[in-house]
Amino acid sequence: MKNNINRKYFALLFKKNFNILLFNTMIFTLFYIIPLVIKNSNPESNPGGYYNLSTNYGFLIAILCVFAITYPAFSFEYLNRKKQIDSYYSLPITRNSIAVLHIIFGLLSVIVPFTVVYFTGSIITLIKFKEITYYYYIIFY
Repeated sequence: MKNNINRKYFALLFKKNFNILLFNTMIFTLFYIIPLVIKNSNPESNPGGYYNLSTNYGFLIAILCVFAITYPAFSFEYLNRKKQIDSYYSLPITRNSIAVLHIIFGLLSVIVPFTVVYFTGSIITLIKFKEITYYYYIIFY
């Protein structure tokens, strides 16, 4: 019975915060996939200049770190208003379960979009840049 309530509450969290999942995916796509697609893969197109075979991993990791720092503040915003605290704590779930479910959902809402965008970017990189091997993508992940 208790696990069923936890599953229902997690489903409610998912429905309520689905827009955040889409927003995270759009941000990761905007800062990683779009520059990767626009980047030119031909060293002859830059005569006399430096050919940089960068795939912007560092920038993607920096964005992930920003989300990891700021997202807990949004995940536990219900603790700032007395009316919301009373409504959450009146649910037939323990306070510990509510906190754990918010933490799990927070992790999933950052890790799932990151994973989808990361491996989509790795496929795009492997198609455009033949010099890079897929082995390094798994290590970086």
